[in-house]
Amino acid sequence: MRLSWAISILLFLVALAIRLPHLWTIPSLTDEGDEVLLGLAIAKGRLLPLTNVSTYLGSLYNYLLAAVFVVFGPSPFAARALVVLAGALTVPGTYFLARELGLGQRAALIAAGLIATSGAHVMVSSHVAWAHSLAPLAATLASWLLVRAARLASGRLLVAAGLAFGLTVQIHTTAVALLPGAALYAAIRRASWLRTAWPYAAGLAFLLANANLIAFNMITGGASIADAQNVAASYTRTRARGLDLYVENLGKLGLGLTRIASGAVDIRDDAAAYLFDPLVWLYVILLMVGLLRARSGLASLTWLAILPYALVLPLANAKYEVIPNGRFLAPLLPLCALAIAFGLDAALARLPRGRPGWPRWALSLAGIALVLWPLVPLARRYEQMADSEVTSTMLVSAANEVESRMAPDEWVALDPDLDKLWLDGGGDYLSAFRYLLSLGGTPNTELEFRRQAERGDLNSCQPNTVELRRVEPERSPGATRLFEDDPATPRDETLTPYWQIRAVQRSDRVRDAQRGQADEWREVIATYSPPLFASARAVDRCAPGRQI
Repeated sequence: MRLSWAISILLFLVALAIRLPHLWTIPSLTDEGDEVLLGLAIAKGRLLPLTNVSTYLGSLYNYLLAAVFVVFGPSPFAARALVVLAGALTVPGTYFLARELGLGQRAALIAAGLIATSGAHVMVSSHVAWAHSLAPLAATLASWLLVRAARLASGRLLVAAGLAFGLTVQIHTTAVALLPGAALYAAIRRASWLRTAWPYAAGLAFLLANANLIAFNMITGGASIADAQNVAASYTRTRARGLDLYVENLGKLGLGLTRIASGAVDIRDDAAAYLFDPLVWLYVILLMVGLLRARSGLASLTWLAILPYALVLPLANAKYEVIPNGRFLAPLLPLCALAIAFGLDAALARLPRGRPGWPRWALSLAGIALVLWPLVPLARRYEQMADSEVTSTMLVSAANEVESRMAPDEWVALDPDLDKLWLDGGGDYLSAFRYLLSLGGTPNTELEFRRQAERGDLNSCQPNTVELRRVEPERSPGATRLFEDDPATPRDETLTPYWQIRAVQRSDRVRDAQRGQADEWREVIATYSPPLFASARAVDRCAPGRQI
């Protein structure tokens, strides 16, 4: 037992060391900011939500973030610090699950090592502060509890597994696709449970874990379902419908799962570049062999969970690019790593024994090679996304410059057209500045006149610049009023100087002259280029067909 804990600590530290480089910069800020700011609102006592920003997700993650902010204070870096710790913990979690499934120590280390070096798990589930980033850890814990319950015939552990699966669904609803395999596994491994109250108690624990989502939908008449349907429809990128759409989505899932299971997260010219790569097929073949070997016994959870998940998910999702949508396949990563370890163990067991100990040493050497290889395409992907690192650093520097120039009673007005300047994974400059300024304690709002018909005509596929400008309302009577005067205070708030962060447009100079905007100072603080290496939205609009 002491050895297992020593190994788990070492695995955690190694996994953390692999995940810390580029943590704050690659990917650049995605739409994770909305979820994080909801956690900040909870920490400040302004909201007590039942759901996340997307109403089909539970609010557990937001309350975890709120606890972090209460303990350590608001910080733009706190949320990613939380998910990188969760990502690193998934590695020893995979080791313990492997041992519970009956893998030997070497094979279990290989499985854990594959998660430690998994490019998708490093760049997405350990770097992006989405709720979904906690799903692989939660799914691994739930699977470990279920397997242990089956091995020990423990009804109490079955209830704990039900609670853990409930929390996994609370984190992200796509985890529902794990439930058919988990339920079938429990029924096959311990059929005697069906004659007891334990399965019902486990089901009740699952429902209790999602009580907030159930209450929300009872209050709103099923708003979560409607929200999920709208998102699923928005993810559909083709005109295909019905069976044709499902088959198309299944093919995309197959390519996505092949890439993340083999570590091929680097960007290549087309799908054929992955499908004709012999190293990619090595991982896929070992995965298939492992699933066949695990067709019965405790290890059957691997294929019982992977197969239904892979068949159900295409019904609701059409997006499987590594960044940002590898997250939808991330809960399967630990199970895929286990299957690959099973497959390698089975393959080497068939080798002729030339001398004592040969299969074990062969397993060790082959396992080391399999574990280390994914670091190569990961490093290549980091190089391909060097612009994201530059952009992330630039945005943080811009926010710091704004904060350093502001007087204590001044505000920042954000241009809504900044949402046309896209970042990785669904993010944009507007959400990024709102995120950085809010967590830095800087009051901010949006430019009122941009919200109406005068919205600009920015081209998201073209480079652009962003300006910081200081406005003196008392020198410009025609300037837009951003704030109402508070009669309880001695000063007129509508005359308070404020700062603007604006996307530069051709019509701005003329409009400013017409409105009497008086700028005391202006400076370009950021530049923009479409993020074609990590934004599905940018690729769809600006470079259709490109692989990311």
